[in-house]
Amino acid sequence: IIPEKIEEAFRIKLHNDAGDLIVINGRIDRLDKLDDGTFEVIDYKTGQLSKSVEKEMPKNLQLSLYAIAVREVMQLDAEKFSLYFLKDNQKVSTERSQENLINAKNEIWEVVEKIRKGEFNATPTEQTCRFCDYCKICPDAVK
Repeated sequence: IIPEKIEEAFRIKLHNDAGDLIVINGRIDRLDKLDDGTFEVIDYKTGQLSKSVEKEMPKNLQLSLYAIAVREVMQLDAEKFSLYFLKDNQKVSTERSQENLINAKNEIWEVVEKIRKGEFNATPTEQTCRFCDYCKICPDAVK
């Protein structure tokens, strides 16, 4: 498949119920147009695919942000959202429903509120701790 778009920039404007606005800028690694006319979003990862990644795919906030960007900002019909692991040449895919996107927006606003309050609690996982510069001194790190 020849990519439809590569390194496609996006800007999402999200409002909460109180009328507050945040703007999220990002870039999608690759967008492919599939045979049925829908699009697949592909994000490249330099690490290896692990079981924890596969388990977390339905809740992956990054892929949900991409779904919001592609569907709501770019106005494209994207049904497939994939992580492609370069180290072992494997791809895992998931889908996003409208309910998933509503939940993602709520989660984003929860994170914004925590940031505004200065709450930066550790959220250790096998994947994040493996690549974190502070894992050797962090009391919450997954060993």
